[in-house]
Amino acid sequence: MPKDADPLAFLLALNLTLAAKENAADKITPPGLPLPEAERASLITDDCITMQLPNGGKTHDRKQVPMSESVIAEKKYEIVSLSGGGYRAALFHAGVLRALQAAGFLALSPVHHVIVNAVSGGAIPAVLWQQYLHSTMAGEENDFWPEGVLLDLVTSTPRLGGAFNWQLRGGWRWARQKWEKFLTGWWQRIAPPPSSNLMERMGGKSNVQFLIEILDYHYGQIFLYDGKGLQFANRDFFKTGSGFFHLPCSPPQAVAAASAFPGAFSGVPVLGLNKERFLLKDAGVIDNLAILPLLEILKRMPHDGSRLGVVDFWFLSDAGKPMPVPALGAMFTKGISVDVAKLGLVDRIFRLTGDLAQPHSSSAIISLLQDYADVQFAGVGLDQVWNLEEPWFRPQASWTPAGVPTALCGMKGDNAVAIMTAGAQAASYALLNRGRMQPGERDWVRNFFQELKGKQRRK
Repeated sequence: MPKDADPLAFLLALNLTLAAKENAADKITPPGLPLPEAERASLITDDCITMQLPNGGKTHDRKQVPMSESVIAEKKYEIVSLSGGGYRAALFHAGVLRALQAAGFLALSPVHHVIVNAVSGGAIPAVLWQQYLHSTMAGEENDFWPEGVLLDLVTSTPRLGGAFNWQLRGGWRWARQKWEKFLTGWWQRIAPPPSSNLMERMGGKSNVQFLIEILDYHYGQIFLYDGKGLQFANRDFFKTGSGFFHLPCSPPQAVAAASAFPGAFSGVPVLGLNKERFLLKDAGVIDNLAILPLLEILKRMPHDGSRLGVVDFWFLSDAGKPMPVPALGAMFTKGISVDVAKLGLVDRIFRLTGDLAQPHSSSAIISLLQDYADVQFAGVGLDQVWNLEEPWFRPQASWTPAGVPTALCGMKGDNAVAIMTAGAQAASYALLNRGRMQPGERDWVRNFFQELKGKQRRK
C-alpha cells in the first residue's frame, strides 16, 4: 500500500482489481511472496515489522531453520523394562539382568544412557542391581551377590497360605505391614554389596539408572524411585535427573509400595511436603510392562519440537500373567490361564485390574514407537525360549516357570534358580539373535548359572 493512500479506498480498489482478474482468468499473485525490488520500496513503511529468515530470506523451508540447542543435544538411550509378576518376575528378571551385564549392556557407555525401569515384582532385582553396580568393587569371588541375596529372600519367605500367605499372616488388613516388616528385616540382615572387580571387567563404572515405578492411588500420579527417594515421573526428572519434588524413601519401602497389589495389600501412606497425602501401590495395574513413564523421553515439546532424546534399543522382559498379545507375535509368551473357561479367582481379579486391556494398549504403543520413533525392540517372556531349545535347567520333567504363581510366596531353592536360569537363557538367546551378544558371552552366562545351581544345592 502506498504511504499516503487511504487504507479503505486502497482495499476497495484492490478487491475490484482482483475480482476483474479472476473473471478474466488472469494469474493472481498470492500474498506473502517476494515482490520485485522496485515495488517493495514503495510498500515498506517505517513502522512495519520485518522477519529475518535464514539464507537471506530465500526460503521458508523448515529443514533449513536451525534446530534448537536442546534438539541438537539429544541424548541416546537404551532402555530395559522389567514387568511385574511377584517372585516369579523377580527371579526371571534377575537372570535377564545377568545376561544383559554379560553382554556389556550395563557397562559404562560414552554414547548411550541406560535406564532400567521396573514395576511390581521387577522392583526387587532392580533395587539389588542398583546397589550392586553402584558400590565400590574389587574381588570377583562375590559376583553372585544379587542372585544370592534374592534367593535368600525367596527361600526364607513363609509358604503357608500359598499365594495368600501375607494375608493369612496379617489378617488381610495388616498384610502390607507384615510384608514390609519382613522386607526391612531381610534388608538389614543381608550384607552390603561386596567388593568385586566386576566394574573393571565391564570397562569402568556403570552409568545405568535404575528406576522403580509406583502409582499414587489418590491423584493417579506415577512416582519413580531412583535409589534416593520418590520423584514425579515427568520431563523435568528425565531432563535433570532430579525433579522439584522429592520424598524420602528407603529401598524396602519402595519395594513394599511397588508390590502392594490392590485388594491383596493396602498401600503405603506417604505425607508430602505440603501435607498432601499419597497412597502408594503397585503400578502394574496400569502399566505392567513398565513403559509408560519412559515415553516422556520421546515426547516432543509443542513450542519448538524438541525432545529429550532418542531410544536406539528397548529390551522388554515380561514375566507377568498377560493374555496373548497378537501384534507382538512370538515376542511374548501367552502366559497361563488363557482358557477363559477355566479362570480362577486370582485370574478374574487380574483381568478386572487391567489385564484385559493392557496387552492391547501396550502392543499399540510399541507399534507406534517402532513406526514413528524408529525404536528397535527385543522381548522375552516366560517359557518362550524353551520352545526353541532345550532348557538349561529344569528341576522336574513337567515343571515350567509359567506354572509358578505370580505371588510373594516362598519356594524351593531349585525352583527359584530354575526361574533365574530361564530368564538368563531367554535374554541371552534374544541378544544373540539381535547381534548384541557374542556366543562366548552366552557360554559364560550358562556356566554362571550352572555354578549358581551347584552353590544352591550345597547349602
